Amino acid sequence: MLNFEGELTEEHKKEMEKHGAFTQDKIADHYDELSSHYEEIYLRAGWHDPLKCAELAKHLAGDKAEESAVFDMGCGTGLVGQYLKERGFKQIVGVDASKGMLDKA
Repeated sequence: MLNFEGELTEEHKKEMEKHGAFTQDKIADHYDELSSHYEEIYLRAGWHDPLKCAELAKHLAGDKAEESAVFDMGCGTGLVGQYLKERGFKQIVGVDASKGMLDKA
């Protein structure tokens, strides 16, 4: 497994390119393969979508986060859910097509 600490190498970049190179009929297989190091790739690349999603949900829920229910479709390893929990959400349900991602979550 690649170590995603320190400087990005060509090997890292090739691994990250896989993230965008798959077909819909193989989506579960694709994410099963990536699940072991998905978060390291995602966060190392500087993609802050999970954090931005949680911040938007918190903005919309206001002071009702604790009583709001969130359905995270395509939850992956649970990054959005983690950020939601940190912002006071307690009712979070996540689903994903990839067993590998759910196992990691």
